[in-house]
Amino acid sequence: MLSPLVLVAAGVSATLGPEPVWLGRAPVEVHRVVSLAPALTEIVFALGAGPLLVGVTRFDDYPPEVRALAKVGGFVDPDPEAVLALRPDLVLAIPTSGGRGRVDTLARLGLPILVVPGESIDDLWTAIAAVGAALDRRAAAEQLAGSMRAELERLRRAHAGRPPRRALVVVGHRPLVVCGPQSFFAPLLGHLGLTNAVAAGGADPTLDVEAVITHDPEVIIDLTRAGPEAGAQRWQR
Repeated sequence: MLSPLVLVAAGVSATLGPEPVWLGRAPVEVHRVVSLAPALTEIVFALGAGPLLVGVTRFDDYPPEVRALAKVGGFVDPDPEAVLALRPDLVLAIPTSGGRGRVDTLARLGLPILVVPGESIDDLWTAIAAVGAALDRRAAAEQLAGSMRAELERLRRAHAGRPPRRALVVVGHRPLVVCGPQSFFAPLLGHLGLTNAVAAGGADPTLDVEAVITHDPEVIIDLTRAGPEAGAQRWQR
């Protein structure tokens, strides 16, 4: 892994852009929530609304409480039947071309779906505010965004003035997928005194081993789910 809701879609044909979008009618009260993206799940918990969650994706692993929740597929392949079976008052989603058809299906079946942007740091602030508004946690959303902004500024100040180092940010191993200049993580590197070793290729380019050597990173940040020991062994090879 969010501003007040500014657009209520008349139907599932709404264009999903950088603003929050409702597919269907916004619920008056929310007691049961299904999240279709791990980042949204973490936001719900960070807002103190974790007990409202009844379903998450198979990729959710934080916080530990999500392990006991029902799994409803992935964020690009949610299972409409699994979502419906949980009788949610609200479904949270992000725009994905792979999962758009299934999200539309859920909307046609009458489920209220809030789609929030999730591709940049600015999108994060929008998503936090939108989810906070939908869950009646506006004050908590403001506090969360404020604390995260303060932490980013603290990191920026801590690393200011240091010579930047080239970093390779890895998000997948098979194939090797890294964060490109248009990825969510790219702007964060500057707060850590780093620059992106990958200067082209969009958001998530795929590299081979030779390309990694050519980019010559000074730091490798491995964000995959392999775990520290498996990750270290892979890079030592």
